[in-house]
Amino acid sequence: MNKSFKIAIGFIVPLLITIVFLFKEKIIDIAGLFPECSLHKLSGYYCPGCGNTRSVICLFNGDVIGSLHNNITPTLLIALLALLYAELLFSIFGKKVKLLPRNNIFWFIVIGMVLLYYLMRNFFDTIAPINY
Repeated sequence: MNKSFKIAIGFIVPLLITIVFLFKEKIIDIAGLFPECSLHKLSGYYCPGCGNTRSVICLFNGDVIGSLHNNITPTLLIALLALLYAELLFSIFGKKVKLLPRNNIFWFIVIGMVLLYYLMRNFFDTIAPINY
C-alpha cells in the first residue's frame, strides 16, 4: 500500500466516524425496523447475530458493558479495527509497529473462544443478550 493511500485512509476513517455519530439517532431509529431473529423466535436459541443491534445501540450511547452483555462481536471488531488503524497511523509516520499478533495459533484461540461464547450464552443467562 503506497503512502498517499494510507494518508487518505487516515483522513477518511475519522471523517466517517464523525458522520456516523452525527447521524446516530437516525441510525438507532432505523435499527428499530429490523425484524426479530427467526432462529431465536422458532427455537429459543441465540444465533451468533442475536443482540448485535442492541450492542451497537449501547455503544452509540457509551455503554460498553451493556454492549458486551448483548453481544461481544461489535465491541471486539471495533477494538480490532482501532488497533489496525493505529498500526496504519504508525506506518504513515514511518514506524513499523504491529499491535495485533500475526500468529495463526493466537487467532484460532480467539475465534474458538468467540464460538464458545456463542454456544455458552444459550445456557447461561448471565451472558445471554438482554431482551427489552
